[in-house]
Formats: sequence, structure tokens, C-alpha cells
Amino acid sequence: MGTALIERSIATAGRAATTPLHLTTYRNVAWNKPFYSRRGFVEVPRGDSDDRCARSSCRRSPRPPVWQRALLRRVV
Repeated sequence: MGTALIERSIATAGRAATTPLHLTTYRNVAWNKPFYSRRGFVEVPRGDSDDRCARSSCRRSPRPPVWQRALLRRVV
């Protein structure tokens, strides 16, 4: 179901000409990064100025701290 949801999101973003697609995930869950990597997502390095807006949504959340999450991006 997770793969289907991601594929639908990618297709929807592609039709809307939205690029890139961002998501955040927990760093301490071992399967998260490989799961998203297989679907074309790459981690955005901290301080990447192009993704200031995407990171700002991470900072708004009170828990967990932003350093416990990774920001991933996929060009659509």
C-alpha cells in the first residue's frame, strides 16, 4: 500500500507539473531510507538553500526534533 500511495503521489505531482516532491521520514527507522531510495528519493543535505521552504515545515512540528528526521526529494 505504501508503494501504491507513493506512485499515486508521483503521478499526481507529474500531472500538476509540481517538481520536486518532498517528504520527511524518521532517521532511526532502518527500513525508511532504503524504501524511499528504491522509489527514486534522495536525501537533501542539511543547509541546502533550495529546500528552505520544505525544511521550514519540519521546523514547525514540535515533536520529534528536526535532527531525528531526514528530508527526501524526488524530481517528478
